[in-house]
Amino acid sequence: MSEIKLRAVDPVRITLRDGTSVELLLTFGILRRLRDTTGVASISEMLQRDPLDSIRLIYECIRNRPPELTLERFEELLPTDFAGISQILAELVGMPSERPLPAAATESQTG
Repeated sequence: MSEIKLRAVDPVRITLRDGTSVELLLTFGILRRLRDTTGVASISEMLQRDPLDSIRLIYECIRNRPPELTLERFEELLPTDFAGISQILAELVGMPSERPLPAAATESQTG
């Protein structure tokens, strides 16, 4: 019988548009809670149903989330960088890429 060794998945750190840095970590508990609240069985099913659910998934992964950081506030602070969002999701499930994670957009870039 072969033994499968699980490796730890490192937390992911991102910077929001207001300069706040948050650390993300995906756990099986988060996946279970999302399954229970959304009714979807997998991350891929969630993203196929509504790609904006990826923002909810990332939000739920924030470690030590301050109470004032609501989902709605997080949606406003997360840069609209779809390639970066995809990269964050890949990193959360343990598929790191060579590309550095996106930095926050500056105020001049956002409006």
